[in-house]
Amino acid sequence: MQFTSEGSTEAKYTSGREASGLIHLVGILAAIYDDDVGALLLDEPEVSLHPQLQSFLRREIEEASGAPDDASYKKIIVLCTHSTEFVKINTPLDLTTIVLCQALSKQPIQINPETPELLSKKMYGLAARLGHEHKSAFFANRPLLVEGPSDAIICGALSGRLDLPLEAAGVQIVPVIGKGEFPLVSKLFRLLGKNPAILLDADGIADGLSTVNSFLHTPSAVEFANSKLGQESAIHFSKQVYDAFSKLVQNRWHEIESLAVKHPYWSARSSQDDDLTPKLRATFSTLFQCQNDSLSCLSSDGAWQKIKARLTLLLDLLESQGCFVLRKGTIESYYANIASSEKVLSAATEASSLGGRSVEEVSAHFDDIVRCLTTVAAVPSIVEADSLQDTLLRVAVPILARFQNGERGEDLVASIGNAPDRPEAIFSFTASNDKIEIDLNSKVLKVPGFPMSFTRKSNIVAEITRSIGTRRKSSVDANE
Repeated sequence: MQFTSEGSTEAKYTSGREASGLIHLVGILAAIYDDDVGALLLDEPEVSLHPQLQSFLRREIEEASGAPDDASYKKIIVLCTHSTEFVKINTPLDLTTIVLCQALSKQPIQINPETPELLSKKMYGLAARLGHEHKSAFFANRPLLVEGPSDAIICGALSGRLDLPLEAAGVQIVPVIGKGEFPLVSKLFRLLGKNPAILLDADGIADGLSTVNSFLHTPSAVEFANSKLGQESAIHFSKQVYDAFSKLVQNRWHEIESLAVKHPYWSARSSQDDDLTPKLRATFSTLFQCQNDSLSCLSSDGAWQKIKARLTLLLDLLESQGCFVLRKGTIESYYANIASSEKVLSAATEASSLGGRSVEEVSAHFDDIVRCLTTVAAVPSIVEADSLQDTLLRVAVPILARFQNGERGEDLVASIGNAPDRPEAIFSFTASNDKIEIDLNSKVLKVPGFPMSFTRKSNIVAEITRSIGTRRKSSVDANE
């Protein structure tokens, strides 16, 4: 096989000088164009291939795919891919050609072409405009739907600042345009076997329950309502709370008006809004921005504190099902400063400021968003201290035991370099007559407690465990 550059006068060159992706491409195209090939199984055709060439190859595959016959080179083509370039969706029925495989222990997911939800006009419209983020979520375990690019920017920045492993947990952030899209996009991902979560502006619940109720029809929502709230129906409970909230705002707006009119939901209200909508939005967010002491001054019967408590229970129920509400309003309500009237620029500015603030401050300031991210990224954490403790105990206990038996610390430290597992590659040892100090050499491992010192009377195992602070610490302390 030889190559030549298009438009070049250079001589042909061998495959040894060409990129592996192009070599693979030649082999795939040769099989696609071969009249004698009736079926092709392609494993990750995108490997080492330029994005534009991936798009070209996808078109060639589409052109060749079909029922084999003597009049054309059509063939059955099945491919396994991790590339969104090979996921082409024009209509809902295109979704039925995709088989999603998550793990050997789970059955693959494929949508039945006769699924009624595929026939709706809204689903047709959604399929036609699926973007890169939607398709990336096909490969994720859990899509996180957020209301627009600003929310996506902040969520991405927070996951990085707080070391929340969204990608490792199989989470894909998907911005949608407008809260009206949440139920439809959620339905799409559920058809694909996904468990979507959403991060919703406060008006997504203050305006009504159509969006949030789509998360309350599950058996787990009913179980939460039964066991945690003493309610028979999650849907009925949500309606009770919302109706009580709406009625209180309508009848006693004058009590909370002085606080609610300060919220952007009120100041930014549109002339097209009815009289009640901005009141509901501003009141809802005001309740969650005010302390209970402030609310207690609004009425003698504690009505505003009580409705806040009931709304909190409803929000807890929703969060248990993956529906999180920005209780303070919109994502901008959580910014330290609004840098620009342009939302994306303001979000980018806020995101860049997170690095200069402590983790504690960021976690407290963005509490609702952090709670959402922490929940969807719930994977077993990797605690480097656990593994390091085992290594340190294996290395240090024999040395310190000999030290406690009277051997000179200087002699013990000098002999460490002769040990077969080379402990000095990870730890450094220094000694005096009555003390041995161990420090961590690695700049990669982030483990607290170093350097640590030991005397001849130290409880070696307890001191190492206490200093490093592993997950096993509590059991050691209990045994002591």
